Amino acid sequence: MNEFSLLFLFWDANFMKKSKIIFLIELVLNIIAAVFLVINNSFKNLLDVGVVFLLLLLLIWNFLRRKIEISLKLSWLNLMILPAIFTYCLNTVATVANVLLVKYPVKSVLIAIIYSLLFLVYLLPVVITNAGLVKNKYARVFIAMYYIVLLLFSENLHMNDYLSSFVNWSHSEILNGLALIPIIFCLFKSWDIRAKLNLKFRRYSNIQLIVLLVAVFFAAWYSFFHSYVYIAPTFSQLFWNWDFSEIIPTERAVLWSLGAILFEEGFRYLLIIVLLEVFKVQRGQIELTIFLSALFFGLIHYAGLLDQGPIFIISTQAIFAFGYGCFLATLYLYSGKFWLVLLSHFSLDLIAFSLSAGGGGILSWYGNNDLLSNGLSMVFALVMTLIMFLGKQRKIMQENAARLINA
Repeated sequence: MNEFSLLFLFWDANFMKKSKIIFLIELVLNIIAAVFLVINNSFKNLLDVGVVFLLLLLLIWNFLRRKIEISLKLSWLNLMILPAIFTYCLNTVATVANVLLVKYPVKSVLIAIIYSLLFLVYLLPVVITNAGLVKNKYARVFIAMYYIVLLLFSENLHMNDYLSSFVNWSHSEILNGLALIPIIFCLFKSWDIRAKLNLKFRRYSNIQLIVLLVAVFFAAWYSFFHSYVYIAPTFSQLFWNWDFSEIIPTERAVLWSLGAILFEEGFRYLLIIVLLEVFKVQRGQIELTIFLSALFFGLIHYAGLLDQGPIFIISTQAIFAFGYGCFLATLYLYSGKFWLVLLSHFSLDLIAFSLSAGGGGILSWYGNNDLLSNGLSMVFALVMTLIMFLGKQRKIMQENAARLINA
């Protein structure tokens, strides 16, 4: 029995029926909230007026499609517009919650809990009700990425200093990651994907085992290298001879690192499995899956533009993320152990967030430090990825891929 089997046991016709009822209730509640927004703004906000109109249109559509035969293409109204509108309404709730946090700081925990529970489930009725309509395998990749982007566009709570732990928690991606987990389960069930998370340890030949051990050692080394390459004052300290006293883990570092592996590795797993299904009978399945999942991992960093981050800095981070994403995807397909990927990513982020030293290192003498350090990190990750493809190593990944999606 794999990791998803227990969840599938609770998925029956009654649950689906209740989900549709919840979906319609949520739709009505969003209409009420949108009408309130319009009234509150005295019809000055055209976006709010548009939200009301679209919600009413979609409510009518969901009732009418039971009575008459309507083209399936119109179902994309639900697939695309509704999740975006629900996210918009959730962000409005977040705005209200942030006002309450300022007015009633002693109620911060209660407000945070209520909003978090809403955040965790607000997309589920839409996913459960409509995801099964997506039959095209390429469209499924798009829908999976679409839900990931919507979670990124969702508003965080601006916790006050009443409880410092909640401040760190609210600025991490923990909530996004927790919300993504049930979405993955719902998508897999709707698309009849019974994937595994971890594979049982297989027998490796001596050379294959050596490659795996080298990859694990590289992942451990790379966690330090990626952070110290930015601040290293000498060439020796680029690759070794690091000053570990500069690593001071904090609560913020732990929570932010935990959020990164929950959300970023959650959507990496989702994309890898969906892409493996898409390219199941195509030549180059492994390469396409690794490349495309890493490409999206890099591009998703441009969400930092929402926080008005410098586009050049974000671009250098995207470069590193692409290379690192290739390595992590390769490590997963070669080892079949998702916990190795989680451990590698958590270690890298924890060290990066825990370093007390700042400023540019020796690479800053030769050009832009951000570009050179992230570029060098990308190169090393891609080189290790290519090494893991040498000889018969690709065959191992192909066999593991088949085992992952044929649970």
